[in-house]
Amino acid sequence: MDKDIKFKAYLSISNSRFELNLFDVKNFKNLYQKNLKIINSDDAINFTALSKFLDENIYIIEKLFGKFINNIDLIIKSKKINSFNLSIKKKNYEKDITKKFLQKLLTDTRDLFQENYQNEKILHMIVNRYIIDNVSFETINENLKADHISIEVKFITIPDFITFNIENVLKKYHIQPDDYLDETYIENFFEEENLNFYEKTYKIQHGANLNEIDIIPKNTQKISFFEKFFQFWG
Repeated sequence: MDKDIKFKAYLSISNSRFELNLFDVKNFKNLYQKNLKIINSDDAINFTALSKFLDENIYIIEKLFGKFINNIDLIIKSKKINSFNLSIKKKNYEKDITKKFLQKLLTDTRDLFQENYQNEKILHMIVNRYIIDNVSFETINENLKADHISIEVKFITIPDFITFNIENVLKKYHIQPDDYLDETYIENFFEEENLNFYEKTYKIQHGANLNEIDIIPKNTQKISFFEKFFQFWG
């Protein structure tokens, strides 16, 4: 948990609903929550309505926060969110499976995806399984050796034009997105747990799924590239 962060601002966006939330990360409770239902015949986000919704609520939440909100975490629900599976195989010349080797493998997988899907923004990168010398593992540890290792990774993404339009709306309020998340993924991961939705979101952002890769740290307070993923190595 980030010691210096007391509150987080979340904006949930879908074609039928907007919700603005100020969340107390120390006590896991909502300090302010306002939502607006949208009548919409398709899956497109109404950005004009989003701007009006923020006009009516952003200054209220900033007053409660005690300062201007410069960053916000975005939670999106949309049929345009995509899921891709990608596998990559590497020969391990050192035999031991090291953090350095895995990091390179994960980086290569991410880069390969981005080269082939340049118009998609990655929301979540999740390792489905490892195949080590033809044996399948859901997780991995540093005591294994292998001549070859394969990983199967799921990328949850959203088209760039959607994030571009959202960011264009937020510019009016001098706010930048700090993170993008998929609402459905969050709900499915905690399907059997009775938690506040924003507590679920915060836990996802801070390593609840050990097989999720923290692709881009948003500030120096967040754990470094891939560090979250390797916490279980001890």
